[in-house]
This record gives sequence, structure tokens and C-alpha cells, in this order.
Amino acid sequence: MSDSTTSGPAINAPDVKTPRRVPVRVYASLVHMGISLCVAAILVVVVFFIWYPSPYATLTGVTGIFLMMLGIDVTLGPFITLIIFNPKKKSLRFDLTCVAIVQLCALAYGGYAVFIARPAYIVYNVDRFDMVLANDVERSSAAKAENAQFRSIPVTGPVVVYAKMPTDSAERSKVTMSAVIGGSDLPQMPQYYFPYSAGSDEVKKHLKPLAQLREKNPKADPGELKRLARYADRDNELGYVPLRGKVGDCAVIIDRQTGAIVDMLALNPW
Repeated sequence: MSDSTTSGPAINAPDVKTPRRVPVRVYASLVHMGISLCVAAILVVVVFFIWYPSPYATLTGVTGIFLMMLGIDVTLGPFITLIIFNPKKKSLRFDLTCVAIVQLCALAYGGYAVFIARPAYIVYNVDRFDMVLANDVERSSAAKAENAQFRSIPVTGPVVVYAKMPTDSAERSKVTMSAVIGGSDLPQMPQYYFPYSAGSDEVKKHLKPLAQLREKNPKADPGELKRLARYADRDNELGYVPLRGKVGDCAVIIDRQTGAIVDMLALNPW
């Protein structure tokens, strides 16, 4: 008796490709990248929220240089790991240790360079503020400061102070001569610092109207203009004085009644 079942064409099971595991050297590189990013994130917080809070990063020009340095360091270490990683290599642990040490040294050097050039004081001087960097502070003058607060350079962000020329004629001549020959000027000499509140009345005498600030900045950054617009109905209450920075200047908004600092805007104050 013949088999009545008709046999059709053979059906082959589709090829099922098992997922390929990530190469071990790629995995090691990604782990290295993750650790590097965590360290970089901590450094970014310290730099831009403690040492250079807004708008000081803009006024010093540190942003581009620091981020470029950080980007190179964070990517270069994991890239080297990708090249050298081989589990069968006897010297692997030594090689990775060397890479980590070099990377940490580069980060430490970059962080130190940013730290020593951080804004230390915002000094009101005659009719404007001057930003004084930590490496511009005259150390011998700091040691002579009557106020103990000014004998050491701040490390948690710039401090706003008032600087006053000495009343003694010999001391005045010394300060003037130092500035003339290219040395330290009054803003760099902490021995002549006072708390900002001591000079608030002097600050109020030199306030410029906010309307003038608007006229000088018709095409400025929209974000800064938007912040300025918040004070549109307070022209009688507020004024501004310039702040001279390292690579840029800004306007310091001041309360006309108290002399307190209300805001700092990255707008042309001149």
C-alpha cells in the first residue's frame, strides 16, 4: 500500500544568530570612560559652581579652555585602554595603572591651573568693581591685612569687598608708584580691604541708570536682555556700576537704597 502523504519541499529552520558579546577590550574601555566621566563631572561642579560661579567663568574665559582640556583627558585615557587591553597580557595591570596615573596627573594639573587663577575678590575701587584673580593678590599685602578674613585667599568663590586708599601720604604714594611701574594696584592689596558694607554709601554715589544699560546693549545676548527686562519697572530703585573682568566685563545691578548687589549681567557696562 502506497503512502498517500505528499512530501513537500524540505523547510530549513532559519539561522538564529546568537547575540555577540561586547569585546572585552571595548567593555574595559567603556568602564574606563564611565569612571572618567564621573571624575570629570565632580570637577565641573567644583569649577563652575564654586570657583567660577556665573558670570565669572565668562569674565575669565575659562570655560572653553577648561572643557577642551577635560574632553581630551576624559577621552584619551579610555582610548588608550581600548588599544592596550588584553587579558592574556602579563603586564596588563601595570599598563592600566600607568594610564590611570598619567590621566589623573593631567586632570590634577588642569584643575590646579584653574584653581590658582580663580576669581578671589570682587573689589569696589573708586567708581567700579575689579575682579582680582587668586594669583594676582599681593601676598605680602595680605599678610598685613588688619581684618583676618583677608589674610588668606578665599577658596569657595570670590568675595565682594571695598578697597580704600590709605590716608597716610607715604602709603598713598607707595600704592600709586607700584601701579605706575606695573606692579600691584589698590585692588590687589588686601591690607586696604574692608567689608563691602563699609563702602556701600560710596557705591551708591556712582550708580548709573538702568536705562543707560539698555541703550548700550540693543543686540546683546537675548538671555541677558531677558534678565535685564525683569527690572524694567524698578529704574527708580536700581542702578548699576561696571565690573572689569579678565577677558570681559559685566554690569553689577545695585539697590539704590541699601547698596546691596542684586544681580550681575554679562552686558557692556561702558
